[in-house]
Amino acid sequence: MLTFLLTLLVSGNNLSAAVGTLIGSRIVGRYAGVLIGSTGFFLGLILEGRFLHGAALSLVPHSYFYITYAFLISFLIFLFANIGRAPLSLTMALAGTALGIDIRIGYSIDYRFVMLMVAFWVIAPVISVIASYLTERGFFHRNFKNVWNVARWLKFLIVISSFLTAFTLGANTLGFIANVEGFHLVTIIVMTVAIFAGSFFLSSGVIKRVGEEMYSMRYSNALVSLVSFLPPG
Repeated sequence: MLTFLLTLLVSGNNLSAAVGTLIGSRIVGRYAGVLIGSTGFFLGLILEGRFLHGAALSLVPHSYFYITYAFLISFLIFLFANIGRAPLSLTMALAGTALGIDIRIGYSIDYRFVMLMVAFWVIAPVISVIASYLTERGFFHRNFKNVWNVARWLKFLIVISSFLTAFTLGANTLGFIANVEGFHLVTIIVMTVAIFAGSFFLSSGVIKRVGEEMYSMRYSNALVSLVSFLPPG
């Protein structure tokens, strides 16, 4: 039950990271954007999610009680984030909760893995800033002869980047949930239902804030935003 609820909130909350700029730049409507994002979540979970098995074992004790406790705390965190319409990283919330449990019960922690994970949390935003700056300065300030042809290509690239971002989130974020719970058929079915339900019914507030209120982007800015998100994702 907690797996379903957590996936429901994560899908609704994190969808803005994948398709917020796609919808905000008015390339597609909300429902088309949500379909692109939810499909990316689903395929990322199915095709790549199982590879996070080692990460799940390194962070969460293999105990139904502690797994339930970690999911419950993460669910409450995401519930408040969803109420506040604020995008949030499930990996940070669940990993932080798991580390707190590990320290409290004296569970053996793979500190090298934890340090690597925290380092990427710090480095990833820096990479995003640098990538955004260099891409915007080096490519989009040029004068193109066929502006409409460039615009069509930008639209296509934004759609592809949105899907790849959703795929990455599905593989990493939702894959992490699946491996903590146990990557088996029942878990995948439950999470699949939650992905599409959360994407279509719980994403409107966050998408509106991120995609429309915060960005209202030009095509070039939307593409840079999505491409710069891919390294940390």
